[in-house]
Amino acid sequence: MNAIRILPESVATRIAAGEVVERPASVVRELLDNALDAEADRLELWVENGGKRRIRVRDNGVGMSRDDLLLCVERHATSKVREARDLFRISTFGFRGEALPSIGAVSKLSITTRPRGALSGNRLRMSGGKLISIEETGAPEGTTVDVESLFFNLPARRKFLRAARTEMDHILDTVFRVALAFPGILFRVVDGGRVALHLPETGDHRVRLSGLFGRRVAEDMIGVETSSSGVRVHGFLAPPEYVRSRADRMWVYVNGRNVRDRLLNKALLDGYGQR
Repeated sequence: MNAIRILPESVATRIAAGEVVERPASVVRELLDNALDAEADRLELWVENGGKRRIRVRDNGVGMSRDDLLLCVERHATSKVREARDLFRISTFGFRGEALPSIGAVSKLSITTRPRGALSGNRLRMSGGKLISIEETGAPEGTTVDVESLFFNLPARRKFLRAARTEMDHILDTVFRVALAFPGILFRVVDGGRVALHLPETGDHRVRLSGLFGRRVAEDMIGVETSSSGVRVHGFLAPPEYVRSRADRMWVYVNGRNVRDRLLNKALLDGYGQR
């Protein structure tokens, strides 16, 4: 048996990144979280080969300064947590400071960003976790993240990715879950040059439901709203004729974040069986 040794930092980083970034949809989820935290109301995605070749996410959020751009690819660097007690009052979607470093460790990453009100932006490039360059550049306000050749330096992980169509389905499901909760944000997804999803921003949640499920389903849904002990619950329920035996068409959110809880789903399904 070989002697135990401490892994080189570069190897340890790749392994840790593989735990955060499981597939292309994981990249999309992390980038959408960052865009939401940046107060974006317009999110556009371009995907090639199911995200294995390229994922590009552009938002019109607050953007980053040059110093913050350099820090955002450092592990555990975050603007959302300052001390341990902050972990008990998190109101943002991302807070670990691991998303961009993990993505950058297993891809060829480019981040272009311009803060609101700034005259110019900056572009950072890295490959396999190594910084290649950072330079001043013209850019729209907000941030654009380009992720190319996902898992190019982890062939074993890349080998286990599914077909492009399957990976794209996972990406669309990820966007779907976010778009359902945020009707005030425009979402546009382009898959290999074809618009796969386009949802204009709207102040009416039922309009967003119509864009996702169709007009008839949206009109038939029953709006519910209640509050108790400082907790507010609101949502939409389909009439019993739409109910399925499986809970795969149920979406529950806590403070805007999609959660999956079997007990809660079961309670909702059981409610349909009671008068």
